[in-house]
Amino acid sequence: MKDIRDIDPNFKTAKISETDIGFHNCMEQPIAINGLHCPQELGMFLRMPPEYIHCQGLIEGVRQLIHHTAGGRIRFATDSPYVAVMAELSEVVQAPHNSIAGHSGLDIYTCRRGCHDYRFRKIIMPDKLSEDADRYFEGFYRFSEAGEHEVMIHLPLYNGVNQVHIGIKEGCSLFAPAAYEIPKPVCFYGDSITQGGCASHPGNNYPHHLSRWLNCDFINLGFSGSAGGEPEMADYIGTLDVSAIVINMDLRGYDIEEFARYYPRFYARIRAAHPDIPIILASRGAFPKERRYAPKTRDFVLSNRVVMDTCQRAWASGDENLYYIDGESLFGNGDHDACTVDGTHPNDLGFYRMAERIRPVLARALGK
Repeated sequence: MKDIRDIDPNFKTAKISETDIGFHNCMEQPIAINGLHCPQELGMFLRMPPEYIHCQGLIEGVRQLIHHTAGGRIRFATDSPYVAVMAELSEVVQAPHNSIAGHSGLDIYTCRRGCHDYRFRKIIMPDKLSEDADRYFEGFYRFSEAGEHEVMIHLPLYNGVNQVHIGIKEGCSLFAPAAYEIPKPVCFYGDSITQGGCASHPGNNYPHHLSRWLNCDFINLGFSGSAGGEPEMADYIGTLDVSAIVINMDLRGYDIEEFARYYPRFYARIRAAHPDIPIILASRGAFPKERRYAPKTRDFVLSNRVVMDTCQRAWASGDENLYYIDGESLFGNGDHDACTVDGTHPNDLGFYRMAERIRPVLARALGK
């Protein structure tokens, strides 16, 4: 059978055909990189400082996933009539639940210069990923209108990148991006759902929606299968200069008694380091009217109770900057079966509904 790209050209990935392009390393000013740890100082794309890769107090999954660039954004403005991107992935990822665009792709969002009403424009992704595939790939987007534009490129959710180069027309300029209205980032901590599995492309993960809607910077500390609530992670979050913290974590394979022990301690440790900033605790996203497995149902109910009890005790002790979101409300009021790819990981509809549910709570916490 023919390759689908030969049958339907719409499935072809965009290639760079212009010859008047000048390329710029994204590590160079005035290009900004948000959501990662000091990338332009270190010359590396990491979500946490490199010493944490060897921190034995963290779950191995966290140490393995620090180089995944979930939440990373390359931002700039330009008067070029087009933008080209050349990227090199750090590894070959096999993730059957995810599309290549979701786990290893980049995507381009743009708006008029000085504005913040970004709109999705283009996915940039490899043609294929296999052990013998080239980890270099490219993409291209031509603006529909002349003038100066803001450009935001989301980095892969479940892969790392070694390098990214931005191409603009020779003779055109790069400018610093428009500043966020809320420059101190919101920190999101959680598991695979927070990391972004299984959004169809990076910009559809729920923290990305919230960042665009509320015009705030953010950090994604979602670690797939590895949100263990370790003291070392709480201490690291305690060092961050942030405007708010959103915690969306669950059992992670622990029994409910163990979860009931470490969850309140994790929260208390973060609160001690950040006594004044808003913290939002959200329980696991669940399906209130479509229970399938009785043991998992009981886990959802009991783990949600742990989150609720943590909030109740904190409120009783005078914590007035703590917010609670019931996980059973995260996927909206109906058609919950349409919100995930596998009963757990959200698809684009699920992430959009999560962002809609969190938005008013986070906006209130941020004073918007």
